[in-house]
Amino acid sequence: MALVNGKQPPSGLVNDKIDNGMEEVPSVLLKPVPVTKDQIKDTIVKDKFWSVKEICAGKYAAACKEAGIQ
Repeated sequence: MALVNGKQPPSGLVNDKIDNGMEEVPSVLLKPVPVTKDQIKDTIVKDKFWSVKEICAGKYAAACKEAGIQ
């Protein structure tokens, strides 16, 4: 968000540099976290990224019910 707003990102956020062929670009590299149906409540819902209501809407309602996500 900082870059979009024309500001420098917080220094603690930048954790690496990537060579783009012209220069070393300060970068924020994140470690991906795989999420399965068994982890949805402990990750996505717990971190308030999405609510169960948002995840289990429409065509996903039956799958949520089957997986015990309510």
